[in-house]
Amino acid sequence: MGEPEERIIAHFTRLPQKPDSSKKIILACHEKHLFPVKDIIPFWDEIVYVSNAQMFWQGVYGKVIPNVVTPLSKKKGKPKTAGIIGSIDKNKNTHESIRRALADGHDTVLLFGLVTDQEYWKLKIEKFVKEGKAILRGYEDDKQKMYDLLTDVYHSSFSETFNFIKFECEGAGVEYHGVKSAESGAEVLSNDEIFKLWENCLELK
Repeated sequence: MGEPEERIIAHFTRLPQKPDSSKKIILACHEKHLFPVKDIIPFWDEIVYVSNAQMFWQGVYGKVIPNVVTPLSKKKGKPKTAGIIGSIDKNKNTHESIRRALADGHDTVLLFGLVTDQEYWKLKIEKFVKEGKAILRGYEDDKQKMYDLLTDVYHSSFSETFNFIKFECEGAGVEYHGVKSAESGAEVLSNDEIFKLWENCLELK
């Protein structure tokens, strides 16, 4: 670290100081509460956020470059199936999504994601699985395969910086059942537009 003309993109990490020889250090921040920028001694030249709302929440100025959204196709003729996508923890409020899906008439709900909070799982989620009302499918790397199984997705997160799920549901033709707290105010750009923004940020021209 610290080579001439080197550009470093740091994510979810704290460097003790800026490397003297590096041309530019960029902090790519995708978080809110998990990584409060105001509490960190700056080691970067510039911050890149994924949405304006996230930047305003952090309270430290930076550039906004949205995430790349996976292109998905729509599959017709699927049986009515509800799913919940994302890590299973307090912030994602997974149990509330399960409750809302069951209240809407779904018999079972597919859970796509990793359990990142074991205590939350035992207190709020495990009972639904034992009763057969929820099925843990785990993390699915193939998003098209996952969305091809679903007609409805429930999302009850307390906070999001980008909300991939909403945009992916739109692309896959899946009904999105969100809540106000999960709205991120983020925008979707083309891959070419995103590449151009990063090219300028990294000073590659």
